[in-house]
Amino acid sequence: MPSPNENRMKERLESEVAYEILSYLVNHPHAEGPIEAIIEWWLLEQRIEMGMKEVLNAIDELVRNEFVLKRKSKDKQIFYRINAEKNKEIQGLLKTKGLTINE
Repeated sequence: MPSPNENRMKERLESEVAYEILSYLVNHPHAEGPIEAIIEWWLLEQRIEMGMKEVLNAIDELVRNEFVLKRKSKDKQIFYRINAEKNKEIQGLLKTKGLTINE
């Protein structure tokens, strides 16, 4: 018979924010603070980190598909820009997602 702890481990949390808070606490085991700190700092930091990963993955995908071009500057910084040769294809792709295109 499973222990009560094992049963609780199998339960899923309903709130995605709860997972974000737990993730922050696992990565910062000495953190503690009032609800304002959780909202202003903990969740903000988690979302920035998740957002950075999502943006990096998205840029890599766009470069792989040649929708975005990248170049390295003299100081080794990488710059990204639209591939003008794929503009019509990109516009079609955006329209399929219902995204507005400024014309």
